[in-house]
Amino acid sequence: MKIFIPTRGRSDRQITGDSLVSAGLDVTYVVNHDDKPYPDGETMIVNAPRIGPKRQAIVDGYDGPMIMLDDDLRFKVRLDKENSRTRRCEPEDLRRLFAEIERDLADYDLIGVADQYRINDHPWPSYTWKNQRSIFAFDTRWVKEKGIRFDRCHVAEDTDVTMQVLGAGGRQKVKTDYIQGDVGRRGPGGCSTWRTNEIHNEGIHQICDLWPGIASLLPRRVEGRVRMMVRWKKLRERTEGAAS
Repeated sequence: MKIFIPTRGRSDRQITGDSLVSAGLDVTYVVNHDDKPYPDGETMIVNAPRIGPKRQAIVDGYDGPMIMLDDDLRFKVRLDKENSRTRRCEPEDLRRLFAEIERDLADYDLIGVADQYRINDHPWPSYTWKNQRSIFAFDTRWVKEKGIRFDRCHVAEDTDVTMQVLGAGGRQKVKTDYIQGDVGRRGPGGCSTWRTNEIHNEGIHQICDLWPGIASLLPRRVEGRVRMMVRWKKLRERTEGAAS
């Protein structure tokens, strides 16, 4: 399973990459042609400064099982299923996590690791038919066969791709026995180099246009940014109804 980390403007600060390399895992950094060189891994050069087209360039350029991760992730192990007690992932935990994901790709079309936010709201040890972000493991051959793309909207392509996979009948598994968290959109580099309120709002409208009746705008903005709601239950009912 190939490991790709799309990144921008963070040649001196690779949180995800440093952790994985320390665990003995090989990574490939995916950077725009005008970015700086990245150490401790292969580098794939693309002409895609934004994250959605960069993710799509990875899919276009590789055939086979792979995992794509944001560049600013920290991983933890949940100590039990009853509460949110965790500990930081050690190198052996990361090796185990990635081995489990690679193994599970034989049975699932999309695998992720849950976000730490409100983790107790999700079932143990995994969930399905809900959003996932930051980590996407899949076989690019299946994704290409189904016509699933990462570049259909300016922002929130994580949500769009998750809906595309589920809408195509794909099997999803988001692990909750491990969790991940990032530095947020205000961290230096990454999406902060291009993601203005205008681009964000246009992207959210794009998703709502792509998924009428499933994705819709919420009435209140936060710091000038529009928000949306996704009706995951309705998506499941529609998908399963079409398949029956």
